[in-house]
Amino acid sequence: MPLDVEVLGVLLVASESPARFRFAGAFDASRLGVPSFVVGSTTDPWLPIDEARTSAQRWKSAFVNLRDAGHVDV
Repeated sequence: MPLDVEVLGVLLVASESPARFRFAGAFDASRLGVPSFVVGSTTDPWLPIDEARTSAQRWKSAFVNLRDAGHVDV
């Protein structure tokens, strides 16, 4: 049974570099259709800060740098 859900915004935290998922096929980095934020850290071993910032620019997302927070997860 399909759900009738409207997405109002997106918060992307603890992403990994798309290069780690080459086996999954091409990644469409077009603009997201809702307001969005990308959160990154200068010490994240899974997604370098420059890649996080570049992804935010591609998606027309706001970018938040948590500085020395490592990989933000649980």
